[in-house]
Amino acid sequence: MSQTTPAAEATESEHHPFDLVYCGRRWTESGKLFVAICAVKGGVLQREMWFDFDRKAVRTVGGVYSGATFSEKGVRGLSARLQYLRQWPDRAQLIDWQARDEDAEVQARSKKLEGEAKRVSEIEKILLPLRAQYEGYRKKHDVAGMRALRAAVQNALMSAPRKTEGG
Repeated sequence: MSQTTPAAEATESEHHPFDLVYCGRRWTESGKLFVAICAVKGGVLQREMWFDFDRKAVRTVGGVYSGATFSEKGVRGLSARLQYLRQWPDRAQLIDWQARDEDAEVQARSKKLEGEAKRVSEIEKILLPLRAQYEGYRKKHDVAGMRALRAAVQNALMSAPRKTEGG
């Protein structure tokens, strides 16, 4: 059974500054959003690494940045002030990263629209003009107007549809 010495542990966890390429956002199969980056060591692109999505970490897709430090276990400074250096020169990789990032954007917007649709009921949509008027009364502190509108809505709701209304 081998033991790791404190010096060896320190070496394993040391962080070294390397440039990085921001490769865009990615969704996992389980529906979690990540940002993808690749360290650049000696001008060579390293394997893609994924980190929890953080708006502060979003950069220009294909942009090469300095300011982060890497270790065997992760990266520091990904959300910090990174300095833009240049665009990654490989066009094929840029196109791939941009396509994947745009796909993540489409999925994010779709999830947002779905969430908004879940929050607004059909009744709220139908009553939108009345809700807006009620909010106007509330902002003016017009308690009488609020009470009168509530009563009018309740009375209208309790009345049967007229034949001229298609009921």
